[in-house]
Amino acid sequence: MQSTSIRRFTLLFILFCCCRGFAQTESREINKSVKFEVSSIRFMTDEERARKAGDNLDPDLVMKCRIENQGKVTVYLYTDFVNSIVLRGHLIRRTDKGLVWVLDTSGKESSTSPGLSPRTSGGWLLLGEGDAVEWEALQQSSKTEETRAITVFMKYGGSEKVVEFFSNFYKVPAKVTK
Repeated sequence: MQSTSIRRFTLLFILFCCCRGFAQTESREINKSVKFEVSSIRFMTDEERARKAGDNLDPDLVMKCRIENQGKVTVYLYTDFVNSIVLRGHLIRRTDKGLVWVLDTSGKESSTSPGLSPRTSGGWLLLGEGDAVEWEALQQSSKTEETRAITVFMKYGGSEKVVEFFSNFYKVPAKVTK
């Protein structure tokens, strides 16, 4: 009886180690294959703000973003709407206490990711080998000179596992006073 328990424990331990190693390998492969960066960040002019902001809640920053699949495995990015390039993700702030996910414009924050909430209108955008997507994102500066990153949600290869993938960290510029 006791030896059966030991064998089961040993088998479960080996299985846990193998699966953990696979997950770490998968994370390393994603990090080697996908490059996600915020390449520039600047304040909008008054004219741009009137034209681009629309119904958004007072954004004043424009960020140029790019995600590229440099690897040999297919990547799928989650979009808010089918057949669009409005990638789903979160804004992250780096603080003295660690990373903080900004949940909404009211200032609610969390020390853990809220993950990908199911949306009926969303879909997966194929990002094949060598493909890239570039876009402009709008944000509120609210706290200038803070360090931030943005995330996107993706699936890698044939996996159904959804991964939250981080951009590089960037610093919000100080507001220029006139």
